[in-house]
Amino acid sequence: MIALVNKSIDKQDVLDSGRGENLLERNSYLRRLENLANENKLENKKKNLMEKIKNLKNERKMYTKQILSLQQEIEEMNIQVEFLENFEKYGANIIGNANLKNYEMVKSLRRRSKEEENLYFVAISKVKRDTHKREQTLISIKEEIEKFKETKKNFANKNSEINKKIIEIKQELFDTKHKLLLHYHVLLKEGTDTRHEGLVWLIKAIWNLDENVIISNCPDFLDEKAIEYLFITAKKEVELQDIKNQIEDSKLKMGSYLKNPSQMRFSVFKTNIKV
Repeated sequence: MIALVNKSIDKQDVLDSGRGENLLERNSYLRRLENLANENKLENKKKNLMEKIKNLKNERKMYTKQILSLQQEIEEMNIQVEFLENFEKYGANIIGNANLKNYEMVKSLRRRSKEEENLYFVAISKVKRDTHKREQTLISIKEEIEKFKETKKNFANKNSEINKKIIEIKQELFDTKHKLLLHYHVLLKEGTDTRHEGLVWLIKAIWNLDENVIISNCPDFLDEKAIEYLFITAKKEVELQDIKNQIEDSKLKMGSYLKNPSQMRFSVFKTNIKV
């Protein structure tokens, strides 16, 4: 009887122990899923924020290019305005210089034909008399300049708004990266591998944030040699990925060169040297 009771107790202990292990495994599994979901959420947010900043910078670049183009147009039109406003001075100089330079030509015209000489001076007189037309042109150019200035001002305001947005998004990106950095260091300290890729991926994830790994946050159960191995392996994997990226880039360039053989010889040689 006693043996049966003891046997029953031993069996119950085994069952309880099994339930305990299953519960630990379940809790560990749920925690891994929770960490993974949190990582993915933060990583996606980081990616979206970086994409927003990139798009805003491209938009700002476009507006800046248009502002410079408008400024060039305004400067060219200002030269026209200055000439038209001071036409009497500039016109007299031009006509005077023309008379000096073409003195021999005028004399030859006189020798050739009185009618040709008259046509020459009639043309000069017409330019001098056409004051009304010059004034209308001047007004039109000034109005165009004001429109360009207003457009340039609007583009500058848009650039200011973009700069403010970039600053806000950069702050949000900084906060997101900080949360990820803290999260990865906590996992590294615990030695928790949520992705079944080894602890090396945590080191690479921290590097991808443009941050350094805090050595003191490495697991306590790892000795110096093990930690050194993790860092060497992480570095080699990063270098390997860089080579893969270069190969893919070279494949794309090769495809482009094959479509345009005229650029192929030198460019392919240059690309191969790089790889």
